[in-house]
Amino acid sequence: MSRFWQWTAIIAALVLLGGCLGRPQAGSPPAAPPNTVTREITLYFADIQAEKVTPERRQVQVEPDQALVPVIVQELINGPRVKGHFPTIPPGTRLLDWKLEKGLLTLNFSREIQVNHPGGTAGEAMTIYSLVTSLTELPEVREVQFLVEGEKNEAIWGHADTTRPFKRNPDMIDKP
Repeated sequence: MSRFWQWTAIIAALVLLGGCLGRPQAGSPPAAPPNTVTREITLYFADIQAEKVTPERRQVQVEPDQALVPVIVQELINGPRVKGHFPTIPPGTRLLDWKLEKGLLTLNFSREIQVNHPGGTAGEAMTIYSLVTSLTELPEVREVQFLVEGEKNEAIWGHADTTRPFKRNPDMIDKP
């Protein structure tokens, strides 16, 4: 083999090897972005009967001083990962903004939380207590107020009075 072809083969092998080393292997977890920490959060999703919310622990990557409120809400929007848990937030819902003052967390959602909601008292309770129970896992949150497009509504989902904040309700939590 001539020197030209030997060098060509060596360079081709290095290029191929470099390409393989630069990408994560299939099935390996993605590398955490720099300057992030892993935090464990507990999310609550509907049980199969839509009678109680049931816990699901999840590891999330966040910046060291990043607030967990929007992370928790987004993970609830993303839905459950555990078989037997069911989503509680309607598709297309976005958290527009939020504010925490003296233990009261005010969440301002896009209209989709209302117009895309399947309805019914059970579905309404699952949405309310999925959010309230998940967010009151944070020690600084005692109660949660819901807004849609910046406005308080008498009954966002048709039944419960949503002009007032909600507190954690232990009777709504499934004890696995």
